[in-house]
Amino acid sequence: NVSLGATSYNVKRTTFFGGKFTTIVTGVSATNYTDTGLTPDITYFYVVSAVSAVGESFTDSAQVSATPVGILLSRNGWTASASVNSGNAKNAIDGNASTRWVNAGFQTSGQWFQVDMGSAQSFYKLVLDATASPNDYPRGYQVQVSGDGINWGSPAAIGDGSSAITTITFASQTARYIRI
Repeated sequence: NVSLGATSYNVKRTTFFGGKFTTIVTGVSATNYTDTGLTPDITYFYVVSAVSAVGESFTDSAQVSATPVGILLSRNGWTASASVNSGNAKNAIDGNASTRWVNAGFQTSGQWFQVDMGSAQSFYKLVLDATASPNDYPRGYQVQVSGDGINWGSPAAIGDGSSAITTITFASQTARYIRI
């Protein structure tokens, strides 16, 4: 809303509710502002102060928050393979909860599951959903990415699964292949 007598506004942001706000932009003349370049899945909190000919307001606006969400990648053209039982690996990425890939035995160190996305994509998170078979989550995992499916860099993430939904987050990567 417009503040009576305001000539511009200062927008302030923090990532903690009630945290110390940092001014991210000054001199905004409109009553809206788009904050860009944010990290998905992080909640940002904002306040605004009004600026007039006599200076900045003593109090800020009420605090509001926003959480940008990442974009789900389309699975069109993706192919999947695995170190064991590769024949039905495609079931893991078909979007159908009634089909699934199984490793056809006990999990052992060194087994892998791989997705070829067909072209380089940017991503920062994987969600492994085993709710149709809740005991089949990965007990341990390592995520590697590659541009060519041959050369794999250092792991983007290493961790342990603990439930049917395993959410793995890491610094944003751009690659064609993902190996778990």
